[in-house]
Amino acid sequence: MSTGEKIAEVLNRYRVAHFKPLLRLTARRFMLLIEPPLLQSRVTDSNRPAKSCFMMEKKLQKAIGNNRALYASIFAANGLELNVTETHYSLVEESPPLYSNLVTCSPDQHFGEVIQTIDDIYENEQWSEWSIKDSFNNLDLRDRGFSKLFEANWLYLQKDSFHPSPEALPIDIRCISQPEEIKLWIDLWGEGLDLGHKIFSPKVLSDPSIKMLIYTSDSISGVALLNQEDGQPVGISNFFPQKETTAIWSSLLAYIFENLETDEVVGYEDSETLAKIKGLGIEPIGPLSVWLKKRAT
Repeated sequence: MSTGEKIAEVLNRYRVAHFKPLLRLTARRFMLLIEPPLLQSRVTDSNRPAKSCFMMEKKLQKAIGNNRALYASIFAANGLELNVTETHYSLVEESPPLYSNLVTCSPDQHFGEVIQTIDDIYENEQWSEWSIKDSFNNLDLRDRGFSKLFEANWLYLQKDSFHPSPEALPIDIRCISQPEEIKLWIDLWGEGLDLGHKIFSPKVLSDPSIKMLIYTSDSISGVALLNQEDGQPVGISNFFPQKETTAIWSSLLAYIFENLETDEVVGYEDSETLAKIKGLGIEPIGPLSVWLKKRAT
């Protein structure tokens, strides 16, 4: 090989070694210019679980916040004041039946101090029982003398996701407003007149955030309690249809969306009821449980 040929071969190798990476880089830059939608979709997909988790947490906090507002209303009607913090809400007096003295609002806090405070009062004043609502079903309170009373699921429904049941019943729904109607409401509530009167004071009717409903049809009657703070979801509670569960839930949800200023409904139900109403578009958004400590008799 002549000297000229050797020089040419070296130059050729130089071009290959130095210009191939440049060509690859140029090609990559070109692809970046023509692929933004594809790249954007990849970024969106990678962030979707985090976004979904954030939205679920937001819905859950709305449900817990609505439950806090319900507690505040029921307690106020009975002359009691709810203590509210960022991590829990509580009552250091004996609570109305079926209402907990402590409700958690955060899954990663320790509640030992407030539990001990209420427990000491429970002992000193000889309450018959007291309970804790664990809004995330992540506490184990057996060592403190509690037993788990039940588990349930927080629920959320967006108006756009509501799928009315084709079997929805033509029921009449009215909101009571007179103190003398409380007895009828409690009677239809079905948990006992004595128990009901200890919870539902006629004073609750003067609370604008509360609506006590009676529904009736040819063969079915019952009640529901709705609560709503301004600009917040409507909460459903004390609603126990024994027959035609899906149809009656559908009728109540339709009533809410047609008559109240809201696009959201929250509440909680047991797994059996949830299975019957999920088809309406209702979304389970997290577990909860209630722990009970009861004095031995």
